[in-house]
Amino acid sequence: MQRPDISPLSTLPTLETPRLTLRELTLADAPDIFAYASDPEVARSSIWEAHATLADTRAFIRFARNHYAAGEPGPWGLVERASGRVIGSCGLALAAHHFRAELGYALARAHWGQGLATEAAAAVVRYGFTALGLHRIEARCRTDNLASERVMQKLGMTYEGALREQAFIKGEFITTRVYGLLRREWEAGV
Repeated sequence: MQRPDISPLSTLPTLETPRLTLRELTLADAPDIFAYASDPEVARSSIWEAHATLADTRAFIRFARNHYAAGEPGPWGLVERASGRVIGSCGLALAAHHFRAELGYALARAHWGQGLATEAAAAVVRYGFTALGLHRIEARCRTDNLASERVMQKLGMTYEGALREQAFIKGEFITTRVYGLLRREWEAGV
């Protein structure tokens, strides 16, 4: 079996959804990203600390841009079409040798509960299965992050279990819930 082709991510194509444009992040996005990444509630369920300064945000953007330049996956910025502002990010962490990726996303609190994370994640999942030829996409969340868990369910992912104290994040061991989706399930519209 041929390995997934990650070369399309070296240019990180722009993806369109009804309400969002998913595109590469630029340093000009720093104020928008800082607006949500500095929110302790947004950062609470993530693996990263809330951004304390714009310098933190610029460092994140440089990290993403270095990945783009190296032909490695980096996050898409979620641009709300109505406002033109970056309101979140979504991406795939690839394990190409296993034909697998882990999906991750973050969204500004003002946009929670509107289906935007699901809309963005669905576009990224579609890209992973169709353009990259992945066999499996998985996602995980803290056990108390019911909104993220609901996004995974709306994507048609199957709950596969809890990994007890699986990660050491922000000074504590956390248990995560794992969801997975196989390409054949996605194609069948599960």
